[in-house]
Amino acid sequence: MPDAPNWRALDNYFYLGDVQIIDDTSVRADLGYSWSVSLTPSKVEIGSDLFDLTISGTDLHLESSTIHRVYREGWVRFFVIPNTDITNAARNAHGTKLRELQSEISDGKA
Repeated sequence: MPDAPNWRALDNYFYLGDVQIIDDTSVRADLGYSWSVSLTPSKVEIGSDLFDLTISGTDLHLESSTIHRVYREGWVRFFVIPNTDITNAARNAHGTKLRELQSEISDGKA
C-alpha cells in the first residue's frame, strides 16, 4: 500500500480465506484475522507457474476491525507456498479455478 511501507513484513501473517464477487462489480477477499481487501477489478494475471494471482483495479479498500483505508487504484497479489499437497493438487488441475475467476473478472461479470 502506498502509505504503509511496512506491509511487506506482514505477508506471512495474512492468508486467503475466501473470495466473493459482490454486486457483480467488485471482488472481496477475506485475508483472515478480521482483515479483508476489496476492489473493482480491471485486470487479472496468473503466474505461469500458477503460484501467484494479481488483481488490479480501482476503489481498493483495505479493512480490518480497526482500520479502513481506501485507494483510488491499486493491485493485490496472492502467492502460495509451492510444493505442498494442496498447491500441487491445484497445479495438477492446471489452474482451472483460477482461470475461471480470471475469465469472470475479465468478462466484466465481477
